Amino acid sequence: MMQYQTRIPSLSNVTATHYTPGADHLYYTDVGTGEVWWMPVNPATQLASRSQVVAKGQQLNLNVFATTDIQWDTAGANLLAKNFARILPLSGVNSLAEITPASLEAANWASVSNNNSLPENGSSTTGRFYAVRINYASEYHYAKLRIYKLGTQTWMDWVTYTLSPNPYRVGAGLTDVRDLVVSEYETALYVTAYDASSGQHSVLSSPRTSSALSPYPEFSIQPQPITYQILDEPQQLVLDGEFVYVVDATTLWRISLTTQETWPVVTGFSNGKGLLLSSSGPSLMAYIAESTGKVFAVDISDYVGGPTSIPVSQPAYQLTTTQLGFLAWANPERSAFYVPLTDTREVARIDLLAGGITTEGTTPTAAPGPSSIEVFSDSTLYVACTTELGRFTRSITVSNVLLLGIGLIPFGYINNSEQNPSSPGPDDGKANTSSAPGYYFSGYPNLPFAGDLSLMLNHPLAWNSGVRFYSLKLKNLASGLTRSIVDTFYDFKWDAAAAPPRFNSQPTASTAGLFPIRDPAELWYNAYLAALVKTSTADNGHNVLLVDFYDANKQPIPNGGFSRLLFVDNTRCGVRLELPRVGSSTTPPAAGVYPVLECGCLAYVTKDDLVELDFVAWQPQGSGSYSLRVSGGGGNIPLLAQDGTVTPAPTLVSKTRTSANKAIRVGHILGNCDVANVTLALNVPSRVIDGFGWVNLGAYTSRSFTVIKGPISHTPWTEP
Repeated sequence: MMQYQTRIPSLSNVTATHYTPGADHLYYTDVGTGEVWWMPVNPATQLASRSQVVAKGQQLNLNVFATTDIQWDTAGANLLAKNFARILPLSGVNSLAEITPASLEAANWASVSNNNSLPENGSSTTGRFYAVRINYASEYHYAKLRIYKLGTQTWMDWVTYTLSPNPYRVGAGLTDVRDLVVSEYETALYVTAYDASSGQHSVLSSPRTSSALSPYPEFSIQPQPITYQILDEPQQLVLDGEFVYVVDATTLWRISLTTQETWPVVTGFSNGKGLLLSSSGPSLMAYIAESTGKVFAVDISDYVGGPTSIPVSQPAYQLTTTQLGFLAWANPERSAFYVPLTDTREVARIDLLAGGITTEGTTPTAAPGPSSIEVFSDSTLYVACTTELGRFTRSITVSNVLLLGIGLIPFGYINNSEQNPSSPGPDDGKANTSSAPGYYFSGYPNLPFAGDLSLMLNHPLAWNSGVRFYSLKLKNLASGLTRSIVDTFYDFKWDAAAAPPRFNSQPTASTAGLFPIRDPAELWYNAYLAALVKTSTADNGHNVLLVDFYDANKQPIPNGGFSRLLFVDNTRCGVRLELPRVGSSTTPPAAGVYPVLECGCLAYVTKDDLVELDFVAWQPQGSGSYSLRVSGGGGNIPLLAQDGTVTPAPTLVSKTRTSANKAIRVGHILGNCDVANVTLALNVPSRVIDGFGWVNLGAYTSRSFTVIKGPISHTPWTEP
């Protein structure tokens, strides 16, 4: 179950939200005031990043707002803070990347006054580094900057952040908003809301009015309808390329953003509320939810426009609810989605592959039930609960054990790691969090480990049990070799005596092969970190991690030995991709005979000429999957895509058939074109982890060329 926390309380009527994956902010609308708000969701949100030549006397605006923040004086000898800003010099810094937003906020700002000045002649070739605190309304923005000499010119590089969690108003003029989506690059927002000009609810657009350089977008306060079709209680929106899809009480509508043509795509349901679209190759599925809990899955791939709609059949899912909110995809693969159950205050999850429905979390009884969900990661959701914005987080609880896991993966979620069988199976020792949907790596079972592994240990429990030291060894079962883990590792430790108090980097080294248990009174940033186990191809296969505990006298503690099984695979994947072999319209091309590009071109005689594609994708353990993709004329060609499992040794694969089991011909690549730029791409993504993320051991290659009707002519050229 996910745990709920209130993020912003005391709101009036918030039911619509929008989040773009990868962004560091969330949009929401206040129905009561008709305003659109932009809310930071990370501890630090970058406002600006610039690099430019600075002239004597030049005034600079570091956060891209109206007022000047600093000035390099007319003599070029001092750096001046302006408009109540403050400047601090930074020592012991070699790059802007070393200066974190947290360190900017924690700097000793009390040591300088508003509008102070510092000597700066702009002559340093290595550069001088500064922190700037900028007054903005009732809060501060923070900038880090470097001033340096390059050639004959003085340059300034800077990055500015907001560390405030407060939202900013970026739009207004909306009435009775139901849903909100923001376009790519945040150039416009689209809402289902009341249109005063028609007296009806419609889909409205508010274009962005602020510059793309502005840290916060601003949108028009005079939204305009993008359709004049009368809609019956329009609800959730989906923006898909040049179309907006919207579900109303009885119909799923498709609206063209270029022509405003509005056509009914799906009909036959009632009390329409939620909508999601999912495309896979040429297939396009619509998931339509009624407010009372029925969810329909409708294939709309063949819909091309016009008044003839697709009727719904039996619902694919039925949720027990009297009021349902807007749907949200649960993962990038779109294999599951979340449903807010407003009346029961629950968040449900529907798994499209397994068909199951689970309850993921419940909001507190003091808040109204959730109406809109935004997915930030496998383990974090934001929800709109009318009077507040809240956050659901997921975690796996581990207790009453000394050895916890590798990075984010508890040993209990590594196959048979705790049992450590004497004859391990092929998947034993591999990470497997698939039984905890939404947790890290849960979408990929049986993942090997590779790279540098962070061992997590319950230091407080060990300390309170009388343990003061521990030793580590790694034994490879195939080679029988055992090696001691003694590498020094680093973590941040809180230093209350520092000025200002802060986390400082602190090494932990072994002495005579023993590492110290951390005192619970000390504050470490990674509280359970116990070792960095560096692995290589010599460790490939099943390994046993051996941990022994010692008392204050460095004597072994009886029954103080633990072992955990890990499967390590540091093997890189391999790929090879040949140019297509082209035959005639009746004769397949000769095997193993590959063309040579002429002027970057591959020639054909007719579009009926047979084509075969050769490639190789391998991994010595035969672990992994490949994907072959073909694009021509600027678009993907789903008919020629192929996915499969890698081979243990380089083995040539010849692709001769389309996904419709037809012989591949030149026309499948060119379509209606006679000439096209073509790209073949072969990818084997990495599917090994270090406990925190993917280890880059995958492989990728591509071939690009132009397909042209032959023969290819050549004209001599002599430079005049």
